[in-house]
Amino acid sequence: MRGAFLRTSLCFIRRPAGSFSNNCIGKIMFSSKALTEIPLPVPAKKVPHPVYFGVNPEDPSEFRGKDAMDPPIVINDDYFWLRDDKRENEEVLAYLKEENTYYQAHTKVAENLQKELYDAMLSNLKQTDEDVPYSRGTGGFLYYTRTVEGLSYKLHCRKLAAGGPEEVVLDENAVAEGHTESDISQCLCSSDDRYVAFGVDHSGSETYDIRIKTATTGVAATDGLDVLTTTSGDFVWGGPDGHSLFYTTMDEEHRPHKLWVHELGRPQAEDTLLYTEDDALFWMGVGRCSSGRFLVLSVESKETSEHHLIEIGRDAPALPVLRCVRPREVGVRYSLDHHRNTATCADHLFIVTNRDGCLEGKLMHTTLVAGSDVCSSAWTDVPFDLTGVHLEDVQCFAEHLVVDGRQGGLTAIWTCSYAGASADAEQMACLSVPAWTQLRFEEASYVAHPSRNYQYDARALRLEYTSLVTPRKTLLYDMTRGSFELLHQREVPGYDASLYCTERTLAPSRDGKTMIPVTMVRRKSTKGDGEADRAPAPMLMDSYGSYGCAMDPYFDYKHVALLDRGVVICTPHIRGGNEMGRYWYEVEGKYLSKMNTFFDFIDCARYMVAAGYTTKDQLAIVGRSAGGLLIGATVTLEPELCKAAVAGVPFVDSLTTMCDPTIPLTICEWEGKYTFLHVGVVGFAILCNILHCIALYCRVGQP
Repeated sequence: MRGAFLRTSLCFIRRPAGSFSNNCIGKIMFSSKALTEIPLPVPAKKVPHPVYFGVNPEDPSEFRGKDAMDPPIVINDDYFWLRDDKRENEEVLAYLKEENTYYQAHTKVAENLQKELYDAMLSNLKQTDEDVPYSRGTGGFLYYTRTVEGLSYKLHCRKLAAGGPEEVVLDENAVAEGHTESDISQCLCSSDDRYVAFGVDHSGSETYDIRIKTATTGVAATDGLDVLTTTSGDFVWGGPDGHSLFYTTMDEEHRPHKLWVHELGRPQAEDTLLYTEDDALFWMGVGRCSSGRFLVLSVESKETSEHHLIEIGRDAPALPVLRCVRPREVGVRYSLDHHRNTATCADHLFIVTNRDGCLEGKLMHTTLVAGSDVCSSAWTDVPFDLTGVHLEDVQCFAEHLVVDGRQGGLTAIWTCSYAGASADAEQMACLSVPAWTQLRFEEASYVAHPSRNYQYDARALRLEYTSLVTPRKTLLYDMTRGSFELLHQREVPGYDASLYCTERTLAPSRDGKTMIPVTMVRRKSTKGDGEADRAPAPMLMDSYGSYGCAMDPYFDYKHVALLDRGVVICTPHIRGGNEMGRYWYEVEGKYLSKMNTFFDFIDCARYMVAAGYTTKDQLAIVGRSAGGLLIGATVTLEPELCKAAVAGVPFVDSLTTMCDPTIPLTICEWEGKYTFLHVGVVGFAILCNILHCIALYCRVGQP
């Protein structure tokens, strides 16, 4: 929401008309006597405050985006006084304490249940565990992380592939010692496995110091000089000897906007600035191509992208040089990877892009032009059957090409061979459609994606696989033979997958033409085999529907305790996500179509009740962040829809928030959210309505 509320959740409980009776939700009991003894909600006072949508007349020099409205539209925000960025306002803190007191009194009746559920969830977590090792550098090590019961943070470890004792590269618990909060952005060893760099934040502000040390002894690399302060936490190793660190820093709005290179042993003040992004709509990130020949600086807004290559390795120039792949063009997005033909030493790029109006993306190819600052603009299409397919990314191996995306509402992966590492550019750019092999899986609903494929010469693709009933598997897919190998499956104590099942159905939307996919998981005993045998069950409905992000069917060990108590977990794949492709977001779920997101969620809930899966008094809805906006809009548009609602860190004060360029993450959203004004205040500026709902539906004694 804002200031003091950034880490809060809003909970609503709807009470049916008349007096409470004992209400059983699975094994969740509410006592009417206990509920009548809780205090009344705490009303927030109203203090009028103008908010300017457009030019700020109180500070005309303040950046409000390109072509800001002048004169501005003025709205009144009675609750602006609740903003407290430093968490020091005594009046705000006192109000929050009153709210917490009310919450604690309201939920006291469920204290035993909370402990019961917590203990049950914890029993399904294997606290001492480790990930599958993977190879990354050239020193012959296998890296992995592990957790230990009783310790709060991970241990980053490695062993020689040929055998040998474990080395703890980084103990996050030691890093966190003496601090109330600790977050590691990433932990990466140099390509020769000699040094390790990690980003750490002890403030909770997501501003990281990058520390560099030797990988074996834990001692700082060079007399303690290698600490890079106030960074974004995003970095990658590079340089001619692999001992240079490329990293990004942020502006006052917490936007990564500068790329630097650091040489081991030198103070940060001597680091070289390589690139500055002045357009506040664009963020940057840095990564490495699969071949290891180039780093990639990605500069992207919500709708446009631009990428630069930086050559690394022995042949790289001493001073890094950036080569733009394709200058930014509004509305054109692309991602890429590099392939080097070992026979001809030619450098090729494979690119997934929405160029030429291809909304769902297509695969293209180009050859790098030696000595040119800008890569060749002669991109050519690579044959690929795009029917019902959305392409998202591409990864190159020495002999194979991997593309991942979506099809039929699920994740999808395709592989093909270059017809040998000696294939020339013409052969690679003219792959035939039958050459593509799509990976197939047995379950009707699942998530599969490539993971930790750092060896360019590998002929096997490592991937993660999971579903609502299948704990995470790490698989190895032989791209030559077309066969799978199970490397590891996450152990879930006390869990028997055969006791649970998933169901995928379609719910009709109010527009009369769109069918919304809905995925459910339940314990088999909660429903008969036929529709006539179906008994309404308690249901927890969770969704998101924003930014083109999918709510894929991942396994969650915390759900087992609820499933065992008869609760059905339900996820509507509403418009605004990208489950059904980019169209599901770009055309059907943003800008003037954004209301579809809220209507879809409501329509799915109605369908679940009408079809007999649940009842209004057994339905709880939940969402976080933009999903919290979804929940806020839902209880505003249809407050009688469900029994309970939880809005986690909800973005329900959107108009006021989007008018303030000093709030992190705000300016970069202007490319999209400024058009939200056209949809109307009712759908988005719902804070006042939510506060009204709290008083109306949590107040004991009111119908």
